[in-house]
Amino acid sequence: MKIFESPAILVARNGYAGTMTYIPAGKFTTNDHAYVLIAKSNWKNKINLEWFSNEYQELFFKIVTSRSDNATFNKEYAERQTIQIPEIGYQNATVGKRKQTDDMKERLQPIENAIDDLLGHVIV
Repeated sequence: MKIFESPAILVARNGYAGTMTYIPAGKFTTNDHAYVLIAKSNWKNKINLEWFSNEYQELFFKIVTSRSDNATFNKEYAERQTIQIPEIGYQNATVGKRKQTDDMKERLQPIENAIDDLLGHVIV
C-alpha cells in the first residue's frame, strides 16, 4: 500500500471518470480507481492544486472514453494536453475569491430556505 502526502488531487479513473477531488492536507491512500496528482518539487511554489482542480475540471470531464456510467479517464490523452499555468499570486487570489463566494452561498442558504418556507404558507 502506498501512502500519499497532500496537497494532492484524486482523479477518478472510472465511474465518475475525470472527476477531480482536491485533498488539502494530511496523508491518504487510494485504490486503483483513481490517479493521484501531486506537484513535483520544482512546481510546489508555482502551482496551487486547488486552483488547478477548479480550472481544469471541465477539461478532465471531456477526456474520458465515453459519457456513460462505465467511462474511463484517458490518462495518455490528458498528458498530451496543453495546460496554461498563470502566476501563483493569481491562482491563490482566484482560490480565495471562490472560497468567499462559497462562504456567501452557505450563509445565504438558510435565508433562501426561510423565504421558500414563508412563500409556501402564504395564502393568495
